[in-house]
Amino acid sequence: MAEIIRKLRKKKWVIPVIIIGIAAVAIYFGTTAVRTSRLGVPNYQVKTASAERGTIELTVAGTGSLEAADSVNVQIPSILSVADMKVALGDQVKAGDVLATLDAGALQSSISQVQSDITAIDDQINTAKNSSAEATINAPVAGRVKAIAAAPDDDVTNTMVQDGYLVELSVDGRMKANIQSGSDPGAGSAVIVTLSDGSRINGTILSSGPSSFVVTTTDNGPAPGEQVSVQTNGGEELGSGTLEISTPLNVVGNGGTVKSVNVSLNAGVSQGQTLVTLKDSVSVLQYQELAQKRIAYANLLQLLLKYEETNSIVAETGGSVTAIPSGQQPGSANSPQVDINNLLNNLPLSLGSGMGPAAIAQSYGSADAPVFTYASASHNKPGQRTGFTFVSDAGPVSDRGSGSSTGSAPDTGPGSAASVPLASPPDPVTEIVGVIAVPVTQPVLGGTPQVTIPSGTGYTGTVTWSPVAAFFGPGTVYTAGVTLKADPGYRFADTINATVAGATVSDFSVSPEAEQNTVTLKAAFPATAALPAGVDLNQYINSAVQKNLQDSLNQSVNDAVNSAINGIANNDALQNSLNNSLNGAIDSAVSGIGNVPITIDGSSLFPSTGSASTSTAMTTLCTITPGKSFTLTAGINESDIFSVKAGQKANIVMDAMLNNIFSGEVSKVSTVGTSQSGVTAYPVTVKLDAAKTPLLSGMNATANIVTEIKENVLTIPMDALQEQGDQEYVYLYDSSQPPRQRNGQPVGTRQAVTTGISDGVNVEVTSGLKKGEAIVYTVAESNSLQDAFIAMGGARNGRGGTQSGGAAGTANTSSPNSAGNASP
Repeated sequence: MAEIIRKLRKKKWVIPVIIIGIAAVAIYFGTTAVRTSRLGVPNYQVKTASAERGTIELTVAGTGSLEAADSVNVQIPSILSVADMKVALGDQVKAGDVLATLDAGALQSSISQVQSDITAIDDQINTAKNSSAEATINAPVAGRVKAIAAAPDDDVTNTMVQDGYLVELSVDGRMKANIQSGSDPGAGSAVIVTLSDGSRINGTILSSGPSSFVVTTTDNGPAPGEQVSVQTNGGEELGSGTLEISTPLNVVGNGGTVKSVNVSLNAGVSQGQTLVTLKDSVSVLQYQELAQKRIAYANLLQLLLKYEETNSIVAETGGSVTAIPSGQQPGSANSPQVDINNLLNNLPLSLGSGMGPAAIAQSYGSADAPVFTYASASHNKPGQRTGFTFVSDAGPVSDRGSGSSTGSAPDTGPGSAASVPLASPPDPVTEIVGVIAVPVTQPVLGGTPQVTIPSGTGYTGTVTWSPVAAFFGPGTVYTAGVTLKADPGYRFADTINATVAGATVSDFSVSPEAEQNTVTLKAAFPATAALPAGVDLNQYINSAVQKNLQDSLNQSVNDAVNSAINGIANNDALQNSLNNSLNGAIDSAVSGIGNVPITIDGSSLFPSTGSASTSTAMTTLCTITPGKSFTLTAGINESDIFSVKAGQKANIVMDAMLNNIFSGEVSKVSTVGTSQSGVTAYPVTVKLDAAKTPLLSGMNATANIVTEIKENVLTIPMDALQEQGDQEYVYLYDSSQPPRQRNGQPVGTRQAVTTGISDGVNVEVTSGLKKGEAIVYTVAESNSLQDAFIAMGGARNGRGGTQSGGAAGTANTSSPNSAGNASP
């Protein structure tokens, strides 16, 4: 040992090194022990509570954006001409602000026209009032009169509403009665039927059973509802019952006043025999229709006179301008827009004598020469006259098929379908989303109804019109029925929307197919223009066609002939010869055609417009949203949707104002959901209650919908509830002792409980506790040093995450308060 010390003394530098090393080891293990001690045992806060009665609400949440529910369409007569629109989209307006100014001249013209229309309607009303038109109601089949509901001077409509018929016939000659009886006389047996006045008539058993049978007898005499009794031919009583018509037929009517009833009860009638004569059956209905029309025109005149005072349209309510139809531009009133060429090429015509159907086709020697064809064109609609078209085919002869009258290349200019080639549909199916601007041309007087929608990216479409017409007539409101069909590999998203410029869209729907589904909608346009003042429909169309026919024919023919002659190159003699002979002949023919009288029946082209030529239809100038009423459409998860019903209350929080809670009520629950990332959500509409805090359309919000509410139930904090397996329990607290915990567990007596619903903060206790009983529980506190070491360890180990064991306060968690034994 001495030797060792001696050697160490020779190396004095070694001793400090050893001492420092020992100290470092001690510090390391001491620090590690302290760290392990502090990190291994979390800090717990001991809390107490008592079972108290209260209210618990169950909620489901969904997010969405606000939509204004109080938008007002500013409606103006469609005949007005807007000179200057004074507001733009998004402007704020107050009640009384000028929205638009009007064309003063057009306004005065409209007032005069409406006054003339009212005078014309008054004349028709007087004619209808003085009419004594009569009509008859006849027997549709032969039979016997068994009931008469009509009487002279009765209103037919009132009688139909009250009784359901004017005259009731028996058409098979029999009455029948169901007889309750213990006897079974057998089907086909002859019996005696005794009527209520004691008279007896023959009867026959139609069908029978152990407890009842049906007897039939003549319909000549017995009345429906009469009580009868039935006996065997031997006098045995079989039972009694009530007669009814075996095979009844109700004779009905639909309007007018009864002048006379021409038959009596029990009378036999033949088919076509007059049963009831009516008076004013036509004139009364016509009078009512005209009276309603006059009211509409009187209201229109009153409105026009109101506008005349200021020559402007003013806002009746304040708010934001949220929509302005594209048609509401300066000068966009309903002035006649008639395409004469369109009329010439499409109107069914009746030509005078000497001009039968003709087809003239002439090709000239060159392969590139055009062919001019004049052909009669048959219209497929029944009863429609033949028409004519002139077309020029300038394509090579080799490219033209037999009988073709056209040869122009497809339109590949901007906006045409050919200029926007569709990409090959991707796999899987591509959804068409957003808002589709459907290109439907607004109806104009004399225009041809559009029947197809140009191809879009992933879809095509068709259009039908109501009312149906070959051409758009004057003063008529037309509604386009649009159907869009997705192409193979595409589908319309359930959230898709669509707009039609200048129209009001309604009845919008999306079919549910996973591919190639359809979108349908209706687009109502403002009424077409009225005819020029004092001009008859037939006069207007015929004069336009007659005036332009010869010029149109002459130009079309000469263009085609000149093109053909010029195509014959290097042969002046042949050109001159053709020019002289062909042009001379064609000019003569065209002149002849121009002198042929042409008549067009306008009533066959357009719906009836009645006596007045001015439309009383209204159109939308703009839409104003006061912003006082809103709805929220929130997406609710498929796992919660069955608990949501109309009428449930909701609490709404806006993303832009988290400290405000707005109230509302569920107004609609949709059964058509949308799927995203494998989760389906269903739109639920919540109507917000009126609030003083201003809101704006488009704001994002979350709705917490109250699906179940329990009042006056026993509740405890969710954190106090412990679980072990399928058992739930709490620790009762001895108030004589301070609240304590041992190793993270509360010191108390373990008490089993059963629970009901929970809102995540409190839980309902249905048994095991009484009101006022005290409980004790612990809640793990956050340890900043522990968290720091966890973070360091996570970074050192190359992985993130948190320490296992769960977060404090999580509902129905069992760590660390779920030990199986009560605390000592």
